[in-house]
Amino acid sequence: MKKIVLIALILISSTTMFGKNGDPVQEIEIDQHYVIQSVENDNYRYINFPNSNIIIKRGGIADFKTVQNLTVKIKKIKIEKNGKQLVVLERVDGKKFFNKFSVVTADLKSALDIGELAMK
Repeated sequence: MKKIVLIALILISSTTMFGKNGDPVQEIEIDQHYVIQSVENDNYRYINFPNSNIIIKRGGIADFKTVQNLTVKIKKIKIEKNGKQLVVLERVDGKKFFNKFSVVTADLKSALDIGELAMK
C-alpha cells in the first residue's frame, strides 16, 4: 500500500513539475510597441488586414508598402476559447491603416514566430 501511495505522489509531482514544456509565455502588455515587417507578395497571414477589394470599396488606398516598417502598439488583448491571443493593433502616429481603418487584429504569437511582427 505504501508503494502505491509513493508511486502516485511521484507521478503527480512529476506531471506538475514537467507539465509545462516549451517556451515561456511572453507577457503581453497594452501599449507595447511592435514593428510590422515586410513579407513576400504582401501576404500577411497572421495580421488580419482587410482584402484589397474591401479597402478600395471603402475609399482607402490599397498599398501594402505603406504598412511595412510601421510602428504599431497594442490597444486591446483578446484571448479566444482555443487559447489564441488576438491583439488589436493601432498605429503609434495616430493615422489610419490604408487611410481608412483605425485598427487591425493579429495573432501575436504566430506573427512574431513567422516574422510579420518584430519587437521594437
